Amino acid sequence: MNRIVLIGNGFDLAHGLKTSYADFINWYWEQWKERLIKSRAQIEEDKLCCFRLHSAFHNNTLGVLINDYYSTWCNLSAAEFIDAISRNLLEVEVYFSPLLKHIKDSITNKNWVDIEADYYDLLKTCLKNNSTIEVKKLHEHLAYLQDKLIDYLREVHNITIFKNSNIQRIIEQPINKEDISVKALKTIFHSPDYFKGIPLSSTLLLTFNYTDTVDEYANTPNIMVNHIHGIIHKPESIIFGYGDEMDKHYQELEDFNDNNYLAHIKSSKYLDASNYRKLLQFVESAPFQIYIMGHSCGNSDRTLLHTLFEHENCVSIKPFYYQKEDGTDNYTDIAQNISRNFKNKQKLRDRVVNKEFCEPLPQTSTN
Repeated sequence: MNRIVLIGNGFDLAHGLKTSYADFINWYWEQWKERLIKSRAQIEEDKLCCFRLHSAFHNNTLGVLINDYYSTWCNLSAAEFIDAISRNLLEVEVYFSPLLKHIKDSITNKNWVDIEADYYDLLKTCLKNNSTIEVKKLHEHLAYLQDKLIDYLREVHNITIFKNSNIQRIIEQPINKEDISVKALKTIFHSPDYFKGIPLSSTLLLTFNYTDTVDEYANTPNIMVNHIHGIIHKPESIIFGYGDEMDKHYQELEDFNDNNYLAHIKSSKYLDASNYRKLLQFVESAPFQIYIMGHSCGNSDRTLLHTLFEHENCVSIKPFYYQKEDGTDNYTDIAQNISRNFKNKQKLRDRVVNKEFCEPLPQTSTN
C-alpha cells in the first residue's frame, strides 16, 4: 500500500518559516513604509496601490510630509502605519486596488487571509458585472502579487532549515490498522488479520508549497516529491489562483465562454506540466493512505482534494493538527474543511481518522 502526504503552508510554518499570506502582506507593507519615508516624489505607486500628494501641496514631497508625523507613528506596525497615512493625512490621496483592499479587509476582520479565495470572490464579481476590463485588471494585479510573493519567499527561504526527526518518523512509520476505513479492511484487505502483512510500498510527498522544505525528507528511493503548484526556483512553474470546480458559480464561469475568466483556474494550469498526471498515475497504481501535514484542505484546492479523497483506492485520511500554546488545536477545523471536499458523506465518516488516533504535527525551529 502507498501513502500520500499532503504538504501545506503549515508544514513550512512548523519549520520556522514565516510563509503565511499574512506574513507576506506584512512584508509588502514594510517595503511600502520604507519607500514612503524615503520618498522625494509627489507620487509613489505600483500595480496594487498609489500614494499621491494633493495638488495644493505640490511644493512638498511624500517623504517630507510623512516624516513630520513619523515620531507619532514610529511604533506602529507597517500595516498600521499605512492605515494611519490613508486615514489621517488629508494631504495624501491613497488608492488600493480591489484585490489589495479585499486582502486588507480580510486581515483586519479575520486576522488571516486566503489570497486565492479573495481573488475568486472578485472574479465572481467581475462575472456578475460582465466586465472584461475588470477581469483583465484583476489578473494583472494577481500576477504582480504572485511576483512579489516569489520575491518574499526567496527572501525568507534563505535560512537554514533543520529537518525534524519526528516528522521523518511519521512519514516512514508503518501503517496503523486503526487508521484504515472499515470498508477497506473488508473489501481491499479482506480481514484485519490479513492487513497485518501489508507493507508500506511508496510514499508521495505532495507539496502545495512553493518552497523546497519538504525535499529534505525524500531521503530514500521509495519517498518521492511532487511540487504540484511549482517551485520558487522555477517561477514559470508556479500555479497561483483558484481550484474549486465544485463551487456553484464555477459552471457560470465556463458557460460565459470567455477564457479570460479561466486564466488562473488551477484545473487549466495543471495541464501546463506533468505533475498532475504523475499524481494520477500514483493514485491509480495501488490503494493509498493520506496524511495531512499543514494543509487546511480549504476550497481553493477542492477539485484536486475531492479527486484524492473520494478515489476508490483511498483507504484513510489522517490529519496531523496544530497544537496551540493554550492547549487547543485545529483538528475540528481541518475535519470540517475535509468534509467540504466530499460529496459522499458516508465515505467521509469512514475514511477520516478519529482524533483519538491522530497527533499534532511536530514543530521545529530555525537557527
